[in-house]
Formats: sequence, C-alpha cells, structure tokens
Amino acid sequence: MLFQRQFNRWFLVFTLGFTLLAGLAVVSTHNYIIEQVIKDEKEDINRKATLIRSRIEAAIFRDTYLADSLATVVAIDPEFAMASWDDVAGKLLTKASYVRNVGLAPNDVISHVYPLKGNEAAIGLDFRARPEQYRTNQKKRSTHLFFILDKRSAQ
Repeated sequence: MLFQRQFNRWFLVFTLGFTLLAGLAVVSTHNYIIEQVIKDEKEDINRKATLIRSRIEAAIFRDTYLADSLATVVAIDPEFAMASWDDVAGKLLTKASYVRNVGLAPNDVISHVYPLKGNEAAIGLDFRARPEQYRTNQKKRSTHLFFILDKRSAQ
C-alpha cells in the first residue's frame, strides 16, 4: 500500500511535470510560428513596397527625362517650339505619367501653356511679381536645370 501511494504520488508528479513541459513546448512552438509568419509578412510587404517605390521612381525619372527633352527642344529652336507648341507639348503629356501641364516663360512671363483649357489664368503670369517663384526661376537659369512646380506654387 505504501508502494502504491508513492507510485501514485510519483505518477501524479510525473504527469503534472510532463503536462507542464508539453504545454510550454506548445506555447513556445506557437510563438515561434507566429513570429515567423509576422517576419514573412513584413518581408513580403517590404518587397511589395520596394517594387511600388521603384515603379514610381521609374515613372518620375521618365517624366523628368521627357520634360528635359522638351526643355532641350525649346533651347535648341525656341521659334519652332513656340510655333509648334501644341504638338511639342502634347507629345510630352501623352507619354508622361504625372505631368498634367507645361508652360513656357520667356523673360519670366508665361506665354504658352499646354493644355490651354483650364490653365488660361497662367498666361501672362510674371514670375518677377512672385519673389519666391522668381528666385526659383533665377536658380534654374544659373544652374541650367529645369524645375517642376506644382499647382499650389503657381497660385
């Protein structure tokens, strides 16, 4: 009988210990799997974000290249560019992803915009009357770069 009690006690201790260890193993394995799934999801999100970023950058670089090409055409033959403005600027806008309109500002006054519809108010805008834009325009001239202005900066 004494042996039976000791056996029952050891069996109970062993069973409780085994159950505790098995529970800890299950919880640890569960936490590890959850961490791996989270890590994999983060990596997948980072890959997707990198892909989206590269696509946006490529589109911006393409639009910048197209705008620079327009600036080159204007610099090489300004008379042709102004006489054929709708065709020249239209080509840029059909190929560009993010450019909505373009303009020419000889002598710091906007004389041509494309498309004209919706941008009529820009014609005649004198950058010299807008100190912040005029400084940007002067910087453009001195560095031989072009600048892309958003609509808010032209208001």
